[in-house]
Amino acid sequence: MMKFKRLCLSLCVALLAISAQAEQLPMVSKADNRVQLFNYNPDDVYLISTQVGYASLIQLEQGEYLDDESVLGMGDAESWSLAVRSNNIVFKPINYQPDTNIVLVTNKRTYAFQLSTGRGEPTYIARFRYPEEPSTQKKEVENNLTADALKQVGIDNLGRGLFIEAKYNTQYKYRGEPMLKPTAVWSDGRFTYLKFAHAGDLPSVYRVMPDNSEMLVNSHIEGDTLVIQEVSQLYRLRFGRAVGDVANLDVKIPTFNTDGTSDSRLIRTEQ
Repeated sequence: MMKFKRLCLSLCVALLAISAQAEQLPMVSKADNRVQLFNYNPDDVYLISTQVGYASLIQLEQGEYLDDESVLGMGDAESWSLAVRSNNIVFKPINYQPDTNIVLVTNKRTYAFQLSTGRGEPTYIARFRYPEEPSTQKKEVENNLTADALKQVGIDNLGRGLFIEAKYNTQYKYRGEPMLKPTAVWSDGRFTYLKFAHAGDLPSVYRVMPDNSEMLVNSHIEGDTLVIQEVSQLYRLRFGRAVGDVANLDVKIPTFNTDGTSDSRLIRTEQ
């Protein structure tokens, strides 16, 4: 592992100021709002709140660290105390109002931080939630299913691929208000799944009857997916005045037994 002092002296650089509009504000722990969580995005700037006399820790994922090819640059290194060990970066301001930034390139990722003092509670620990690589998630699914048995129907909010069994029906068509359009629809022969781009207020769902009347269906929500507890030909989504229809293009409709027997080779005749 390289010596930190050599890294700091050779790689400290001043960066151009980055607009505050690009800063990502963290989610806070339910236990303590000074422990914070960011969703990793290489194009975001992460805002870290600090105070003189308080140390802050940036904790990267296990197996992520600075090596001889890494970069660690701080805009105002003289006003800060900084130390690195493994996946942990600890720093604190030693002067008042020393707002600055950090650019960090590890063995895995690139980060940009905005360090600001005097903005309420300081950040004690900042961690990241990382989107899984599509290949990683697919490998996890394949623990139970072979690759030929999988079908990708979309991407979730963390950028991970969403896979279902290939035998499931994905032949659906949507018509109506764009705001109600699901990002993916499929059914497994028992339930129908409508995935949306968010987990906020989701529309009410009705089964459309042959006479075009509507019947409210039983459903429940799993994250950003609305699960209809049945499979049918046509559903109507309603949210306020917005309306949209989801049509099943591959529904299996039971046919009437015209033979009157349990053996398809025989035909019942009336005497």
